[in-house]
Amino acid sequence: MFQVGDWIVNIHSGNIGYVDGINTFTNRMSVRYVRDKKGNRLTSVQYGDPYNFILAPFQGDTGKEGLLYLIDLALDTKDIQWAKTLFEKKIAANK
Repeated sequence: MFQVGDWIVNIHSGNIGYVDGINTFTNRMSVRYVRDKKGNRLTSVQYGDPYNFILAPFQGDTGKEGLLYLIDLALDTKDIQWAKTLFEKKIAANK
């Protein structure tokens, strides 16, 4: 159902994170949370069953606020290449 790297939402807490690993024997996932439902940063890793999650409903918002959110997300996840790409888009949008 889910794959490593998928962005997901915990259906109980509303926390947003991504699948960091999957144990195929127990069918449990390691989830690295980056934001709570209010947008506050999180840095926790928790384990859970796939039925407690849904895919994150990102709409591809690349407007100013969307880019800033995605830049924060890239930095939270330490994805430097993605952050650089987003910064370039932000600079191009400001011209």
